[in-house]
Amino acid sequence: MNRRDFAKQTALVGFGLGIWPQLLVGCKKDKSWEINFSGKVIVVGGGAAGLMAGFYLKRFGIDFELLEAGSDIGGRTKKTDSFADFPIDLGAEWLHTGPKIFGNLFDNNGPSGSMEVIPYTPATISVYKNGELKQRNIRSYFYGEYKFKRSTWYDFLNSYVAAAFHPQIKLNTVIQSIDYSGSKVVLKDQNQVEYTADKVLVTIPSIKLKTNSVTWNPALPSSFTTAIGKTYMPAGIKVFLQFSEKFYPDVTDLDGENDAETIYYNATFKKESNQHVLALFTIGPRAKELNTLGDHQLIIKDCIRELDEIFGGSATGYFIKGVVQDWTAEEYIGGSYTFFNGREKDIQADLSMSVNDKVFFAGEALHSGSSATVHGAALGGKEEIKKILALS
Repeated sequence: MNRRDFAKQTALVGFGLGIWPQLLVGCKKDKSWEINFSGKVIVVGGGAAGLMAGFYLKRFGIDFELLEAGSDIGGRTKKTDSFADFPIDLGAEWLHTGPKIFGNLFDNNGPSGSMEVIPYTPATISVYKNGELKQRNIRSYFYGEYKFKRSTWYDFLNSYVAAAFHPQIKLNTVIQSIDYSGSKVVLKDQNQVEYTADKVLVTIPSIKLKTNSVTWNPALPSSFTTAIGKTYMPAGIKVFLQFSEKFYPDVTDLDGENDAETIYYNATFKKESNQHVLALFTIGPRAKELNTLGDHQLIIKDCIRELDEIFGGSATGYFIKGVVQDWTAEEYIGGSYTFFNGREKDIQADLSMSVNDKVFFAGEALHSGSSATVHGAALGGKEEIKKILALS
């Protein structure tokens, strides 16, 4: 299931039994990798793709740097520990596959530790359309995904993926130009500081590639620029609202198109929380509408208005506080996740081709079959590094 499918299928229900511990065993050399490369690699972008790339560069002793434009790593993962009695995923939240994905990410040779995930199986599901709130007959559907129980995607990336190579990460470094015309690749940041490498892996969001945030010399191939022109990234916002009482079902879908979703969901579901937290996940027109309001308190106020409309005024009476994460307003992100105007696999194939065996690309947009997911981005970063290290 890819990331976008979730937005349309929250009105479906699945089930799982018990808690799934995922053991991440001690790191070992992996003989399935062909290591011919001995130069330097620069990774541009510190999201899931870039961090997983760094993990494998560190594992195999390759000289590298990871350059991140923002003030923290994680890309579209982010958390807050201060809003509720459990950590809140302000960005990517769901595990859109089974727990075995952790073993796949690490080739079953990951860092020491363990994680707990819970089956995400909403029990009460409603659809709000044309002013009516209707309960969905969940017995007719099967739906199953997972969430972290006491942790977040941000914690996973920070603690298990990036922990071994924090010294190689340079934050607040905005790459503005990449010159691959010579024997080496030369990058310049916002202060005109130069970085030189033999290979470069670019993992910045597709919308930033599309809007030419990086100047290329020579220009990227027309197949790449045509393909990136066929992508788009709708606005995206998450809002978390704490109430004194639970007056809402586990999921309320405000019935949108595939790339225009507005879904309220019970954020405390199976979190063993004593609080009542309702979250909004929205992309497309509704997210853009909220983004236009600008001020976070105005965004929260408008969400309460919407919930009062759906639930007969209950939201105002029970409301305690809220927090907003506007991904569209994030300078180095710019939206939710990638959609395609055309056949997805064909576009991804053109975006995934290396340029002169010097410049490589990875990210949530590029992994066929798992696009728009954290695990897809991470797998893509791993796979591109595997290609690079096989080169002599």
